[in-house]
Amino acid sequence: MRWSLIGLCVLATACSRTGPDEEPSNETLAQPADPSPSTPAESPFDWTGTWAATEELCTGGRWRFARDGVVTDGHTSCTGTPVDPRPGGVTLAYACEAEGVATRERWSIERISDGRMRVRRAEGDRVIAEVELEKCE
Repeated sequence: MRWSLIGLCVLATACSRTGPDEEPSNETLAQPADPSPSTPAESPFDWTGTWAATEELCTGGRWRFARDGVVTDGHTSCTGTPVDPRPGGVTLAYACEAEGVATRERWSIERISDGRMRVRRAEGDRVIAEVELEKCE
């Protein structure tokens, strides 16, 4: 009896395979076809590094951006974190200090098509500064 049960299992396995003239099983039909090429996603904008309003200011008017803060040659320093990173920019929540005055600010950084970036600083709902910067070499 034991041998006939094993023989039945072997026979069932052999019969379940599809031959060259047989229809593929539902498992084979469910396999996805080669994926079609997709449009590449926009690359993330790297806003870190040294930036200035003009090339000339890269030596004496730099803004040094890191993931956790910014320091300017104008004696402003801020620390904080990105709160809304996206492909074309980032929003940052900063605690800043300039000339001994502490502020809580939200900085919005947006990529501009010519490789520059626009920085908009706000306290609450009030925009306190906006500037366009270019990357220093």
